[in-house]
Amino acid sequence: MNETDPIRALIDAGQIDAAVAQVEAGARGGDPASLWRLADWRVFGLYGPQDFGVAHRALAAAAERGMAQAGRARAYLTAAGIGCAPDFEGAVTMLRALDDAESDRQLAMLERAPVLEDTLAAPRTILSERPLIVRITGFASIEECDYLTAHSAAELRPALVVDPATGEGKPDPVRRSDAMSILALDEDLVIHNLNRRIAAATGTSTRQGEPLNILRYAPGQEFRRHHDAYAGVPGASQRILTALIWLNDDYSGGETVFTELGLRVAGRKGDALVFRNTLDDGRRDERGWHAGAPVERGEKWLASRWIRAGACTPE
Repeated sequence: MNETDPIRALIDAGQIDAAVAQVEAGARGGDPASLWRLADWRVFGLYGPQDFGVAHRALAAAAERGMAQAGRARAYLTAAGIGCAPDFEGAVTMLRALDDAESDRQLAMLERAPVLEDTLAAPRTILSERPLIVRITGFASIEECDYLTAHSAAELRPALVVDPATGEGKPDPVRRSDAMSILALDEDLVIHNLNRRIAAATGTSTRQGEPLNILRYAPGQEFRRHHDAYAGVPGASQRILTALIWLNDDYSGGETVFTELGLRVAGRKGDALVFRNTLDDGRRDERGWHAGAPVERGEKWLASRWIRAGACTPE
């Protein structure tokens, strides 16, 4: 039993109805922690239906009661257009109203961060026409790269895949690294601003992007030959594009290798690599097989974002 979190303990014990009743009662009573939990459940459709309107209202109520984290999460939903029309400037205004140290820090970073126009004007090098592979120099600022590594360091875990026999996680036989995903309510406006620029650089919408992944490779670790697109034509869920951002460059080895093309790419901190995974009809482009070569010295940090043909459900 989890004595520090009675709601989690009830869920772990299979007492879902009791857990939901306690959270809903707490939310009705204005308890910020209950309001936060209710918002989280409604965003992801846990223990009840997905309902973005309820999530917005719960986060607004928690913020009014002094939970700045809830206010920042609601600002993200507003910027991303989850449960409302996308409104980045309105979200920034919401962040200013919170007037706490973390919100002020994020606002200061947003003031210094590249804007959409900078992304579109950044130097591009076409490394391959078919499949299209483009390197964008100076895509992210050094400050953004450092923010992502600091933001994710404590949450990194060994990369796992689901064992179909047991349903449990097991070491990924293809990727040996530590990884974490920045899910919806953890995506603040600094990170969302980066995702907006990825969308602008790829001609897509932010809603087509899966959660931003942060990857850390120690010496000897690698991502063996793989393909980011699915076999067949899965429609809206197909991963049509991949965007990678180098978060550091003080390591050796670790190049991104396009095995069918004989192309090896090493980036500098803040550079991005965007490549297309599919043919025009949505089928996997077999020329797009690639690998992350073993790191020889130091640690390699990357941010990656898979972009689908259609919109993603928050996850």
